Amino acid sequence: ASPGVNLTVVVQFVNHAPSFTLPHALLTYSERTSAAAVTVAGFASSISGGSPNGNENGQALSFLLTLVYVSDANLFSVPPAINASGTLAFTVGAYRFGTAVYSMVLHDDGGTARNGSDTSAAVNFNVTVNFVNNPPTFTVAQPTISLLETTSSNSQNIASWASSISPGSPNGNENNQALTFRLSLISISDSQLFSAAPTVSTAGLLSFTVGAYRFGTAVYSVALVDDAGGSDTSTSVTLQISVAFVNHPPVFTLSQSVVSVWTTPDATNYNITGTVVVVSGGSPNGNENFQALSFILTWTGAGPSGLFDDGPRVNADGTIVFRTTACAVGTFDFLLALADDGSGSNTSSTQALQIAVVWVNYPPTFTLPSTSLTVSEPQSGNAPMSFPSFATGVSSGVCPYGAAQTVSFTVTAVLARVGTTGSYTS
Repeated sequence: ASPGVNLTVVVQFVNHAPSFTLPHALLTYSERTSAAAVTVAGFASSISGGSPNGNENGQALSFLLTLVYVSDANLFSVPPAINASGTLAFTVGAYRFGTAVYSMVLHDDGGTARNGSDTSAAVNFNVTVNFVNNPPTFTVAQPTISLLETTSSNSQNIASWASSISPGSPNGNENNQALTFRLSLISISDSQLFSAAPTVSTAGLLSFTVGAYRFGTAVYSVALVDDAGGSDTSTSVTLQISVAFVNHPPVFTLSQSVVSVWTTPDATNYNITGTVVVVSGGSPNGNENFQALSFILTWTGAGPSGLFDDGPRVNADGTIVFRTTACAVGTFDFLLALADDGSGSNTSSTQALQIAVVWVNYPPTFTLPSTSLTVSEPQSGNAPMSFPSFATGVSSGVCPYGAAQTVSFTVTAVLARVGTTGSYTS
């Protein structure tokens, strides 16, 4: 027999590809207003070095990720990574949303000699961060607007009343949204304060028109709204518009500049209406009618001495009141103004008015002590006869004025004849 020979059989190591499983290849989150760190333990499981009997367990394993697709390059402030134990970690950037697709493989350090394999099959996973609408924002530097009442419509356009206008995301990924300022009335002291109600444009321009002779305060709640739904409305800001009352002088007119009355033999009271007409207390819409009105008379010449026993004066309703003295004759000129009890501009312009007491000629008067006169038949001729004091109390009339008047009597005879029959005719 031949001598024995030793046979050595060498089975060389061939590296086997590591392996793993993904229980969940689709990850879904919601957009956040701050950077959100995410850790998913056990994201990759059943991690194996490649040999089911464990003889490759000493190899160092690492997951390699390759970006396949991302809708927003800034979706992650810290991109996804998976440690050897299969924990996935990443950080989503503030106000970021979108989808990223990664391909992942598990790699070992066993090499590829003798057609070995050190890399697992690739598996894709998705990270989706859903859009969450963030409420728009704005700032207001002047929440209270103060104005004065005016006599004509007062239009206001205040540029940049609202500023720092943002659709909600500081990084601009909501800039395609349509924004609208919404004003809600909280209170208003005069429903007609505005002829054009306040509005705010998307550029922050505050516009409104205060009506003529209007004053008061209006309070609005102002919010910015976008069209994306969800949390689409900003925190509201209170807008107050205050229009301060400004007193306006009252107004009156004169239908005539001269008021004439006749001389009377007795003191006579007059209440003249229709000459002085009160138009308004100062505001044509009546919002100053609460004020008390009074007329002011200022003499422009000689005073009314001797003409009046009382007055003249003008009541608040425009009635001219006076009482003339008996047989008074003359004129009284004065300036008339209307004042209210408000402060500031409270007196109208003056207008000239005259009261004229016009002399009127009254008929002369006399008395007859006796209405019958008996005389004797003259004995001869037509001798004139005289009867002193036949008429007494002869006067040119009451309330004489100016030069003395000449008085003359007119006698109309009534003749009586006695006929032969004893009857008379006249």
